[in-house]
Amino acid sequence: MKKNIIIIALVFILPVIAYAIMSKGHTVEAAKIVEGQPQVIKFSSKLCSDCQKLKVCFDELKPTYQDRISIIEYDIENNDKNVNEAIDKYNITLVPTVIFIDKNGNQKHKTEGFVKKEKLDSYFKDLLK
Repeated sequence: MKKNIIIIALVFILPVIAYAIMSKGHTVEAAKIVEGQPQVIKFSSKLCSDCQKLKVCFDELKPTYQDRISIIEYDIENNDKNVNEAIDKYNITLVPTVIFIDKNGNQKHKTEGFVKKEKLDSYFKDLLK
């Protein structure tokens, strides 16, 4: 009987502990938003495999565009006011989601799910036209 109680307790407690360890120290990374500059806003989660694949693509593209485009990255697990406001504002229902906003503040593209580096690059270039 005691073994069953211990096993049941571990089944419920271990995932909570694993989640706490995995999400510890993960912060929101936000570039300084420059007025009149295009923006790319990425919503992701540390626990999402497609988000991690997309992060690799972003890390490769970021050096090329970071001086001309404000790149903002939000971890949806980070339960703070700015993240929640952005989720509501852009109607984020799944991750990864990337919003591309031109220099006039108009949304040009919105991707949901993993997108290949080449497609992301074309969206970045489109913002600079």
